[in-house]
Amino acid sequence: MKEKLRVADPQPCWCGCDTWSVEFRVSKFGLLRCPRCGTFRIDPRPLKESAASSDFYSHYYEEAQHGEVKGAGSTGLRTSRFWKTVRQFQPLLRPGMDALDVGCGNGTLCNELKLHGWRHVIGIDVSRSRIALARQRYPGIQFFDTPVEETGLRDQTQDLIVMDNVIEHLPEPLDFVRALRSLVRPHGTLVITTPNMESGQFRLLGRRWTPELAPHAHIHLFTLAGLRRLLEVADFQVVAQGSFHTTIPTIRDLWRSLSKGPKEVLFWMTMQAAALFARLTGSGEQIFIVARPSAGGDGSPASAGAVSTPGAIHVQQR
Repeated sequence: MKEKLRVADPQPCWCGCDTWSVEFRVSKFGLLRCPRCGTFRIDPRPLKESAASSDFYSHYYEEAQHGEVKGAGSTGLRTSRFWKTVRQFQPLLRPGMDALDVGCGNGTLCNELKLHGWRHVIGIDVSRSRIALARQRYPGIQFFDTPVEETGLRDQTQDLIVMDNVIEHLPEPLDFVRALRSLVRPHGTLVITTPNMESGQFRLLGRRWTPELAPHAHIHLFTLAGLRRLLEVADFQVVAQGSFHTTIPTIRDLWRSLSKGPKEVLFWMTMQAAALFARLTGSGEQIFIVARPSAGGDGSPASAGAVSTPGAIHVQQR
C-alpha cells in the first residue's frame, strides 16, 4: 500500500484535494499523486518565484540545448513530431487566423505556424534570452518576454492558443488555463502537450524517467484523463486527444555514451528498451489535447462551428 500524507505547506491539488499518495521518494525529490484526479506533483516543488522566473528558465533552456538535461532531445525533432500530430486536426485549426504560442521558447513553433498560413502569430515566454533569440531569428513575428496577463492582449482575440510542454511548469495550472479561456474566441482552439504519466517509458523506468520528470523544473504532471478533467473544469470541451513519441535514442547518443563510461551506455540501452516498450504498448511519452470553449461569448455551443465534433477523437501516433 502506498504511503499517505497530508501536504505540509499546505498545498492542495488543483482539484481541491489536499491528501496525496507517495509514488516514490529518492534522495532529492519525491513524486506524489492525487487520489481524486490522478495528477502527479513533484515534492518539494519549485517555489512560485523560481517557477516563473526569467533567469530560472533561461538556465533551464541552456541546459537542454547543451544536452545537460539528459534525453531532452532536439527542439526540431520535438516540434516536427508535435506539428505532425496537430496537422491531423487541420479543419479544427483553420489557418489564416490568429495564433498565440504560450511558452514559445526560441520561436520555432511560431515560425511553423506562420509558414503554414496563420495570419498573425504571437509568442510569449518568460525567458528573456529565448525571446531575444526568437526576435533575432523571426523578425516578422511578435514576441513578448512577460507573463500572459502583462501582454495587453484583449479578451477573445485568438483563434488558436498552443501550450507545448508548459502546463507541467505551472504552480496553479487550473487558474492559468481559466485565464486563457478568456483569450480564446468562441470557436477557437486550445492545444496542450505535456509529459504522459501513463507512458510506456514511465511504466518501465519509474523514478529513472528523469528527462520528463525533471524535478528541478516541473511541478505538476498529468495523465490524459487528469488533463482532460482539468480542461473541462476550466470550461473547455475536449474534441481530440492522444499521445505521441518524441524520444528516439540514436547511434550518436550511443557513441557519446561510450566515451563517458559504462553507466552512460547502460542509460542508452535502457532508453532504447523504454522507447520500444512505449511503441509496443501504444503509449507515447507526450500527451496532447485539442479543446474548444464549452460555450462561446454569444452563448453558442463549442461544437457549432464549421466542424462537427460529436465526441472526443482518440488518436495514437506511432
